[in-house]
Amino acid sequence: MTGVVLTTLKGHSDSVTKLALSPDGSLVASGSDDNTTKLWHTRSGILLRTLVGHTGKILRLAFSPDGKLIASESADTTIKIWNTTSGLLQQTLGGSFKHLTMLVFLPDSTSLLSGAYDVVKSRNAKSGAILWGFEARRPGYFTRILLSPNSKLVAAQFISGQLKLLDARSGELLRTIHDFDMYEEISFSSDSSALQAYGKPPFVISSKSADAPPRLYVSVDDDWIFWGTERILWLPPEYRTTHCLVHESIVAICLTQRVVFLEFAFKE
Repeated sequence: MTGVVLTTLKGHSDSVTKLALSPDGSLVASGSDDNTTKLWHTRSGILLRTLVGHTGKILRLAFSPDGKLIASESADTTIKIWNTTSGLLQQTLGGSFKHLTMLVFLPDSTSLLSGAYDVVKSRNAKSGAILWGFEARRPGYFTRILLSPNSKLVAAQFISGQLKLLDARSGELLRTIHDFDMYEEISFSSDSSALQAYGKPPFVISSKSADAPPRLYVSVDDDWIFWGTERILWLPPEYRTTHCLVHESIVAICLTQRVVFLEFAFKE
């Protein structure tokens, strides 16, 4: 690793605010306040396509898993789906997409999920038809929407403190969880079997195997770091904070002017 700059991409007439890398790494997409998305060859930096059609700045970009499509969300409250090879517009999805927090294709590249403050929707990427929708009940709204790493589950965190777990393919409500509130930063475990939030034991969704022993997770609670129910590390007062993130066996503690990372290794 040398850190040498390989190329500099120039061509937008306003600030670049969003970037996305194609699944195979061959394309870089840049979204700009000039209302356009540009597709570049990663290694050479050659501009391949300029996607023109939005009337507002680009807010979010998402490649399909097969790399053949890219979706762009704009401040004009539309989502456009483009062919990455030809640059042709395949579909414009209307319906006032405001405060969008998630834009992602499912693994088969035919379904596009969008999550906003009041609704989660799945649409057919080719026809634009709505496959399913799940709305937040008024006057509440969703504060965070996540797709699990295996692309099978959608977690919609609600302002009331509830968390709705949905089937990503059908939109079916699988479970309502009352153990998280709107201020907690939640995340899925890498195997999609649990949900994690600061200061609470992980909520186990499922086990990979009925014969497998329950998996243990790292969690933080006040002045201790736990592995499952076992206390493994006492935190001095200067390391106790509500600004803490946990992912698998890594704990990030946000302190004044610095962030401390701790990684644990276990033999289960």
